[in-house]
Amino acid sequence: MASKSYLPDGWPAVIPRIFAADAQKLVAFIKRVFDATGDYREDAPTQLTIAGSMIMISDTGVRDATAAFLYVYVPDVDATYKRAVAARARILESPPRCLMAIDVA
Repeated sequence: MASKSYLPDGWPAVIPRIFAADAQKLVAFIKRVFDATGDYREDAPTQLTIAGSMIMISDTGVRDATAAFLYVYVPDVDATYKRAVAARARILESPPRCLMAIDVA
């Protein structure tokens, strides 16, 4: 794929950004459940990477909290589901219908 000079180095063209009332908690949850990499940042949007995909998470203040639906494909659905339950996710839909629909608010 040809380099696009207008993109930050290594970044995709589309990155979901979520505004959360407790961004630090959401970041910790996503790192624990989905093995995401990246560190919470209070002064800028947190950049997390999940298996090569990037999402950004920010605290509310500049904008209100936003709802988001993310489809995350994982190698082991059962293990990921167990980590989500252990991390106190409110399960809205359980596998096998979908990986899981969770509410971390």
